[in-house]
Amino acid sequence: MNRFGPLFAFLLLTGLALPAQAQESGVLSPHGEISADISCQDCHSSQSWSPMREDAPFDHGFDTGFPLLAAHETVQCVNCHDALVFADPDLDGDTCQSCHVDVHDGKLAANCATCHNERSFTEVDGFRIHQNTDFPLLGSHEVIACESCHNDNHGGLYFSDALDCASCHQDAYDNTTILPHAENGFSLDCETCHTQFVWPDAIFPDHALLANGFELIGAHEFAGCESCHSSPGYELVFDAQGQEDCIACHQSDYNHEHAGSGTPVECLLCHNTDGWGGTRRIEHDNTYFPIYSGSHRGEWNGCVDCHQAAPVMTSFTCVSCHEHSQDRMDREHDDVRDYIFDSAACLSCHPDGREEDD
Repeated sequence: MNRFGPLFAFLLLTGLALPAQAQESGVLSPHGEISADISCQDCHSSQSWSPMREDAPFDHGFDTGFPLLAAHETVQCVNCHDALVFADPDLDGDTCQSCHVDVHDGKLAANCATCHNERSFTEVDGFRIHQNTDFPLLGSHEVIACESCHNDNHGGLYFSDALDCASCHQDAYDNTTILPHAENGFSLDCETCHTQFVWPDAIFPDHALLANGFELIGAHEFAGCESCHSSPGYELVFDAQGQEDCIACHQSDYNHEHAGSGTPVECLLCHNTDGWGGTRRIEHDNTYFPIYSGSHRGEWNGCVDCHQAAPVMTSFTCVSCHEHSQDRMDREHDDVRDYIFDSAACLSCHPDGREEDD
């Protein structure tokens, strides 16, 4: 065998021994039709067929419109050009999916560059991307781990057709012991009562409907359900007969502060729903009878002095504080038409508590 046979065969295969016409026509070249201006030596060398020369004059970005940047700069030609036929590449540089399998199954953006970059395919700002989806991360959802919701990743699918609250919080709905939700027919739309910022401090928009008109306003808006619903299971049973029936829940508060004082049980006369502090004085003088001014100022110790049937405040007496006898009053009023010895009659003639009132 000719000792130059193997070398000649090598040169034929590499194109280094091909006549110029053969090289120009691409005969035996694995690259298909390429420019006649490019010779084998531009990319290869006689020292080594592969890898190609680092100083090759071929500019991939200029000649193809697809510059090789970052990670693309280090990939082998065969990674994109499966058959090494450059004139007819197997992959389209304008479409990421022609090279990268869409693990998201077409559910996310068609352009991979929307989320990925050429430095690293796994270097992804998941939070920023999530904000552009149908489920932006707000409140407590901002800080939870991805796998809390995406616990069945399927190799990067990261998509769920179920965006409703119950798809993640069904267990909380089924197992809560604070007002059992399923038993009482609560909505599966958690945001009816809860927020994404604080889960425990729920609101209950239908409270007034189910609690005799009692709305959760002021301090009541932030009180836990168990503050009023202390019975086992937190049944939807409420004793208050409307917004002003404070004593139904606050009897113990009343007893602690006002026991024996004859103070009205209508708490809102002095307090408000924002809190017990900042109490205001009853507008007794202008609304009922002057007790903070005039002759009665400082002459009483508590409501019960006049309202002896307290806490029924509609009943009052005038004669218990004055040294009046019916006989004396009868004589003094013998010239008063329709006079009777009665506290209500006293008030009708003396609305300001003065003797000269007619």
